[in-house]
Amino acid sequence: MNKKIQFTLGMVICLLIGVYWFWQFTHTTTINIQNTETNTFVEAEVLINSFLENEAQSNKQFKSKVVEVTGIVKTISFTNNRYTVILQGKNNDHHVLCDLKALDATSIKSISHLKKVRIKGICKGFLKDVILLNCIIINHKSYE
Repeated sequence: MNKKIQFTLGMVICLLIGVYWFWQFTHTTTINIQNTETNTFVEAEVLINSFLENEAQSNKQFKSKVVEVTGIVKTISFTNNRYTVILQGKNNDHHVLCDLKALDATSIKSISHLKKVRIKGICKGFLKDVILLNCIIINHKSYE
């Protein structure tokens, strides 16, 4: 096989891997998260540490499951017509990224920086941060 064919084949394989990865981490389900039973309740720091200590085991425990996570809001952003709430961990290297459902955008006004919040979503796994998709805000209270 000549080098041009090998290069083309390699690029096609890389592209397929990239598409698969993109689909795995961005594909949202159509389940009604509001009415779906929560599989796990966890603090943001515990969730982050779990993935840092043993990602394979944490994937078995959390990935594709409905998780309610409680933590302190680090930032709230609005990009591509979607709100994202970032819950902080003990260090600034890892967080929990919570991508809110479009329909839950009105409840975003009830939370703010350094407030404790409980968010329910589908865990999609861990890159540098834990990723929760299709999230809704369950409740909030002042950080004390």
